[in-house]
Amino acid sequence: MTASEFIALPDAALADAVFARIEQMAAARGVAIRKTLSGSTLKLEFADGQRIIINHDTQSHKIWLAAHSAGDEYSYNGSHWVSRQEHGELFARLDGIISQLIQSNHLNARPGKLINIERPSFHTAPLAEVADQRPGASPLKKLAVLGLLAWLGYAGFQHYAHKGAPADGQLASFTSAADNVSDSKCDARFPPNGATHIFPAGNIQPDNPNNTEITLQNDHSHSFMAIFTAPKSVIPYLSVLVQARQSARISLPAGQYDLMFSVGNTWCNLHTGFANGQRIKLSGSLTVLSEQAVRLSAQSSGSNATEFQIFINSAAPETLPPATQFTGNGVMEILKHRDGHFHIAGTINGAAVTYLIDTGASLTSLTRETAQRAGIVDCKPSTFKTANGSVTGCIALVPQLTIGNYQMQNVNVAVMPNLDVDLLGMNMLGHFAITQANGVMRLSSR
Repeated sequence: MTASEFIALPDAALADAVFARIEQMAAARGVAIRKTLSGSTLKLEFADGQRIIINHDTQSHKIWLAAHSAGDEYSYNGSHWVSRQEHGELFARLDGIISQLIQSNHLNARPGKLINIERPSFHTAPLAEVADQRPGASPLKKLAVLGLLAWLGYAGFQHYAHKGAPADGQLASFTSAADNVSDSKCDARFPPNGATHIFPAGNIQPDNPNNTEITLQNDHSHSFMAIFTAPKSVIPYLSVLVQARQSARISLPAGQYDLMFSVGNTWCNLHTGFANGQRIKLSGSLTVLSEQAVRLSAQSSGSNATEFQIFINSAAPETLPPATQFTGNGVMEILKHRDGHFHIAGTINGAAVTYLIDTGASLTSLTRETAQRAGIVDCKPSTFKTANGSVTGCIALVPQLTIGNYQMQNVNVAVMPNLDVDLLGMNMLGHFAITQANGVMRLSSR
């Protein structure tokens, strides 16, 4: 069927005609492609699991095309189906995507035929109807749907809605709302903290000794599932569940990743996430370097599951700072570390700790790990202003704290969720006279 023949078709037959031509294009390739047709949605699935999804919007009379590398809407102009965004033609664009997918993986180039997969139909609302669930929805907002639709079809989600980035700019651009889950069954029980699922596309070996350790600390009031994906896409590599007020560790090969979070109240499984929840994408990509651990901290910014911030810290392998020298008159001499800072050893309630001396910090501040090792449990919530904005931590009274040969009692310390190093602040440094010259800092008792 040629493009001009669509003119004479009633709208009821429009989707069938478009889908028939697409099926002919796919079959002509002579490679194994699985076809699923459900209502107004046609899915073409390739051998490596990648998908192309074509949806006919019966309300706007437009065709929506979604793949991991493309997301466009097409309108009929009397002779061709043309993209409003790129002004390209539907079938030419689709032909290019099919070629790209066949060339991207040798599995997709295996000879075969177009296979019709019979599956139970899901109720699939038109995309325009879904977008209009939010006040002021616009075609541009609908485009955010398309960028994710390819993988959400893979994960079984059927509905999308666009959402703007919160003020902090950490969590980005959109959420996805799920009214239907995948055809895999939901788990009867909520999984344990740290439960992971590895997707075939990632080919990740979690026990590889060359992987980099990723720590996820969830100080949010809700549990979430973190999904690490291929860069600039939503193709999933690995998911991990982190329960509220808990932390989890995974390991990933060095490289670039995008990160999504599945949040909600009704759990389904580690493949789908929350059955009635939303997915939120982190703005920008996450860079994972060899031997440079990464820490992701989630912190509540409201009472809802979607209201949280993400803080990212990465650190090179820890090296011991130069030892502190003690002179006969009680002066401590500290050599500048190669990282450009001054560090000093001490203890918190008997637990060993190495402080970074920070004359700009009013309170001595500890990482959550140090606070746990020191047995700090009675900690009063408090809000602190940092370079990354306001964060919620807590203040505790420490019975005993030492710096070098000096011991102090009943000291206030802050426990901060986004720290990756313990800071010695002015509430401790104020007890000393401080001088600095030629790469040496001297602390002497007042």
